[in-house]
Amino acid sequence: MPQPPLDSLNKINHNTLLDKNPFDNTFSRVFVFLICIFLISCTEDKKEISSEMDKLQEILTTETAEDIKILYTDSGFLKAVLTSPKAVSKRGNDNPYTEMPEGLHTDFYNGDKQIESSVSSEYGISYEKEQKIILRKNVDVVNVQNERLNTEELIWDQKTKKIYSDKFVKITTPTEILTGYGLIADEDFSNWVIKKASGEFNLE
Repeated sequence: MPQPPLDSLNKINHNTLLDKNPFDNTFSRVFVFLICIFLISCTEDKKEISSEMDKLQEILTTETAEDIKILYTDSGFLKAVLTSPKAVSKRGNDNPYTEMPEGLHTDFYNGDKQIESSVSSEYGISYEKEQKIILRKNVDVVNVQNERLNTEELIWDQKTKKIYSDKFVKITTPTEILTGYGLIADEDFSNWVIKKASGEFNLE
């Protein structure tokens, strides 16, 4: 069952993604490294060497974790809990990112440790330097007012504390259904505006 959005996280601290068995992960990397060195030493073709080095770089800069749980805090207070079946982190470039190819779910908490909003999607990617998280495929956001947002892509900008989309959006409230293209809202989905409204249906 879908859930709600994104709460204000001014100073975010979260745990590092780790494999369940770090020793096995390290051993595997060293083993692959030695194999690659052996293969490279057996060829004189520069293109093949370059290709093997690219593969090696990819292996050594990728971290994979399963059944992750990340806690977000602000000034020592719990603000959100993110869970995902799988996360793949890429660290070998100027714009490191973490993909969640099997989807994610996040609950956001208020000062009383009560869930006030949630978000879920079938895919997510987080860009650390930009402080943006892009959610794609069946994105579902719900707040405590029982307002639900459904779209195929949603961007959370942690710097501006806004969520937005340029895709088709549908918002369902206790009294009406609104549709349109493009949306901008507060992180907690408490205030929102559809950029180009295309339909309105009363439920009462």
